[in-house]
Amino acid sequence: MSSPSPAPYGRATGLANGTILIGFALFAFILLARVTLIANAGNDIPFFDQWEGEAKILYHAWETGAWTWRDFLRPHNEHRLLATQVLNVSLLSLNSQWDPLVQMVAGACLSAFTAAALMVWVARGLSGFQKTMIALAIAVFFLPIASWHNTLWGFQSQVYFTLGLSVIAMWGWTTEGSHHKARLAVALVATLVALVSSGTVVFLGVALVGGGIESALSRRRLGARTLYLVIGGLFVLVAAWLLRPAVPGHSELRATDWASFMSAWTSALAWPETRLPALSFVLMNLPWLVLVGGRVSGRISPTLFGDRAVMLGLWSIAAAAGQAWARGGAQMGGAGIPSRYVDFLIFLPLANVLAACELYRRGLGPLRLARCAFAVFAFFLLSAWVSTSASVWEAMIIPRKQDRFGQSRLVGEVVETRSGDALKGQPWTFIPHFDATSILSVVDDAVLQPILPPSLQRVSPFQWLEGDEGLLRLGAVPGGVPRTGRYSAWGTFISSTSQSRTGETLSKPFRFDGYAGELSLFHTGVGSRTSVVFVDQNTGRETSLSLTDIPPYSWENVTIRIPPGIYGLRVRNERVQDGVALTALRPMGPLSWATRRLLGISTELLWVSAGALFVLLTLIGLDSRPSPKS
Repeated sequence: MSSPSPAPYGRATGLANGTILIGFALFAFILLARVTLIANAGNDIPFFDQWEGEAKILYHAWETGAWTWRDFLRPHNEHRLLATQVLNVSLLSLNSQWDPLVQMVAGACLSAFTAAALMVWVARGLSGFQKTMIALAIAVFFLPIASWHNTLWGFQSQVYFTLGLSVIAMWGWTTEGSHHKARLAVALVATLVALVSSGTVVFLGVALVGGGIESALSRRRLGARTLYLVIGGLFVLVAAWLLRPAVPGHSELRATDWASFMSAWTSALAWPETRLPALSFVLMNLPWLVLVGGRVSGRISPTLFGDRAVMLGLWSIAAAAGQAWARGGAQMGGAGIPSRYVDFLIFLPLANVLAACELYRRGLGPLRLARCAFAVFAFFLLSAWVSTSASVWEAMIIPRKQDRFGQSRLVGEVVETRSGDALKGQPWTFIPHFDATSILSVVDDAVLQPILPPSLQRVSPFQWLEGDEGLLRLGAVPGGVPRTGRYSAWGTFISSTSQSRTGETLSKPFRFDGYAGELSLFHTGVGSRTSVVFVDQNTGRETSLSLTDIPPYSWENVTIRIPPGIYGLRVRNERVQDGVALTALRPMGPLSWATRRLLGISTELLWVSAGALFVLLTLIGLDSRPSPKS
């Protein structure tokens, strides 16, 4: 016998109708959370596949005019990355420069959009209290701590294209009402783009087929809804199989037997609880299993809200199976879930939160028992996420934060020594590429040199109008300046100090023709006040950079926006025994400058967005409460 009609969602009045408002707040919070991580642990040095798959193949053809539309569909491992390739070339064209930091921020925007779209899709029609619970779950699991890899690797926008397009497709394929045909058209377009944007679109096919079959079983009828889902899902599965490139070299990464596959699969299904996967994968997914079992058996009547929980769960179950099959033999065989795969698993805990909310709303069993069960599940899920995130923070993020320029230093040493000796013994998170020849082939490419990221610019943009163009010294820096890596490989040093008195010195005039520039500054003062001033030789206008916040004896990148013109460089010292060393002003495009400006204020904006989200969810949560039957 089916359960009685579910308890009412609650009287949705006033702010409780603000699902889209919550979506905007979530977008801002997730975006700024990821941008803050980029600001603290990111840099503009390309990482692994970007050197060859992006620069040598795509950008080289784009810059020489030899590219064709087939370059956007060229296979990369098991994927065709149309959306990622179009995005990267668009950013390159708008910026007139390749900049992985700009790509990272673009990926953060895609991730934030996915979070907002997910909220709007699953929470429409719910009460304010339900929306608050779901929004909090989305806000937590979309934080970039565990999935730091995709956030700090500009090439990984493919992940967020997959997630976002899947949410749009599932929304369109499962929507009913007056705009059903228009939404189906949107879903079809999203599905077609997803097919040529990542091989992981196969997960969407499984979710659609499985969702259609489950819908038919729970509703005891084969309607148009089921046909749409099954036909659309089969189309995705067949097309994804036909488009999938063969990569023989990856065969050793696959699960070699049933035991290794099941071990990797249960580990993925148990995420974020990775310590006891054999037990945790059942406990972590118990709400979803109860909901699906109750719907199929007829004990729980189906609803649209329940349909969304079912499809999100099927999507991530397929993702876990895909990971176990493709990488279960090596990277997931007891080594944990790689960070770049975590984003494909976050739909599963969210699906369980939705299932728990649906069970709680229905009031299955005594009210007090339902509340206790919900609280225990939420505590178990949150504590597992906190534990996993803390270990990732300590092992991965803190080291990168403490040495943000470690990768650029290694690239500089590779260029200087023309070998990969500098890469030996380094933590893999700092290694730009294991093959030094891939790095050198990009840095030495005459076609790519003008568009290289600011940190890889080898030609000094200081165009001195008189005198020697070599090293210009205005004084000696106390303690000396470390000249390793990129700081001696490219860029001109300008050193200044006041050994016995405060004062300032003006450099020779130089020409600057860029949109904006970036300096690497080395400061020797402790708590001193030193500033670098660019003086326009024609108008006398001064643009100043304060160095008070730079830690002593450390490098820091500082951006400056000055119009093209002729400048003199003045270093003002307000303390004895203070010094500063600067590399040449490296040119950067408008998007690079805007990105660095955003990174500079990201922490403050994050706290503002977090406070706004908290206030909004509190008001909406109090506006309407569900009342489960006891």
